[in-house]
This record gives sequence, C-alpha cells and structure tokens, in this order.
Amino acid sequence: MKGTDESQMAGYLQSLPFSHGLTANLHSNGAVALIIQETGVRFTVEGVRISAVAADLVYSPLTENIVGNLDVHARMKRLHPMGRMVQLMGVAFLALDEASFATASVWPVDEG
Repeated sequence: MKGTDESQMAGYLQSLPFSHGLTANLHSNGAVALIIQETGVRFTVEGVRISAVAADLVYSPLTENIVGNLDVHARMKRLHPMGRMVQLMGVAFLALDEASFATASVWPVDEG
C-alpha cells in the first residue's frame, strides 16, 4: 500500500516479538465467531445458550512470556487507547437468567 508503514499494515506492529503468525490467529478467531453464531442459533431450540468472549491480550499465566517482559509490556500498553491490557475477571453475566436472551453472540472485551 502506498504511504502505509508496512510494519503496521495488518493492524499490529510486526516488530513485536510475538507478532509473527498473527494472521492465522486473526483468521481462526473469525472462524470461531462464525461457529459460535451458527451453533448458538442451532441449539437455541434445545434450551442451550452458546456465547463467547473475545478479549484482547489478557493478563494470565499463558501471557506471562509477553507481559513478564517489561519492555514488551510497556510497548503493548502504549498500543492500547486505555493504556492498559485486559484483566478479565469473569463473564458470569452470560450465565445468569437475566442474560437468557444472549446467545449466538461474541462479546468483545477489547477497548472498542
């Protein structure tokens, strides 16, 4: 693309040590969203609700190799408009009766 910094073309900085291969991750996330929507509609008649939470990079033991590196952590925080990463405490709301109409949906938790 003319005038576009190639390191940011896919919506993420390729210079970060974990960015290689994220294209497949983006595609698989899209596929999961479609599966959630299709199965959510299909199983609604059985009384089964299916939803998913699509979070950005979340603090967890699985991301320790990223957030544990202070330089990378600081760079990640600068990329986020809120200046921090997700601390996903839970999605209990989706399990409540009050959320019984929420099915076949993907709930983004990613700063918009």
